[in-house]
Amino acid sequence: MSFRDLRNLKRRERMLLAELTRLKKKEKHELDELKGETSRLESELNEVTRKISILEPQFGRPNFVVRFWRFLQEDTWQSWLVSLVLLVILIRFILFPLLSLATGSSLPLVVIESCSMYHETSNFDTWWNNHYEWYEEHHIYKSDFRGFPFQNGLNKGDIIVVWGRADYNAGDVIIFQPNEGSSAPYPIIHRVVAENPYQTKGDHNFAQLTGGNPANERNIDETNISPSQIIGKSVFRVPYLGWIKLVFFEPFRSPGERGFCG
Repeated sequence: MSFRDLRNLKRRERMLLAELTRLKKKEKHELDELKGETSRLESELNEVTRKISILEPQFGRPNFVVRFWRFLQEDTWQSWLVSLVLLVILIRFILFPLLSLATGSSLPLVVIESCSMYHETSNFDTWWNNHYEWYEEHHIYKSDFRGFPFQNGLNKGDIIVVWGRADYNAGDVIIFQPNEGSSAPYPIIHRVVAENPYQTKGDHNFAQLTGGNPANERNIDETNISPSQIIGKSVFRVPYLGWIKLVFFEPFRSPGERGFCG
């Protein structure tokens, strides 16, 4: 290698050193600019976040419906109480009117509150053997009763769906208003045993209720029911669900009327 080659290498070295120095200065300058830009953006973000925290409670909170729905989903006694009240309102003022319109009955849903339609056994033959005398005296025979709706009776606490757009025949379970002079506070749910005029009898009762009978404290007469008294007939039964309502009223009943049948 000659002296000229050495001189060229040193010249190249100086050029490379100068370029490297320039690039390092440029890198430092650009890095300072990037750090400044980053700092500016962080400051702006903090300011925006601060303003949001001030304005959100006034304008950004969920609307009333959303907040109320979230409240109902809370597991607190307050939310349970409000939910229960809303359920009662929904059933009383929305569901019942719609069902009344659909069924043609002023009482589309009725809770069985007594044991007058109760069968003490689920075996129809056994039940019939204990009750047949009255029915056969009134020309209702075992084969007839087997074809009746709800041949195994209805239990206290059952909910029944009442259909008001119907003809009423022997064997139907109808709901009717008490006769004039009766002190019965609620409609009666018994089975039709005669027509013209309509007469009924509770499956669990050994005889019909007649007016003027001292044993009939509420003076109910089910031997002469006018069509205007009839609210409708039972077409569907939901077993025992009505106890959700009855449990609140049972303590106020007379001892003989409390609790389950049987």
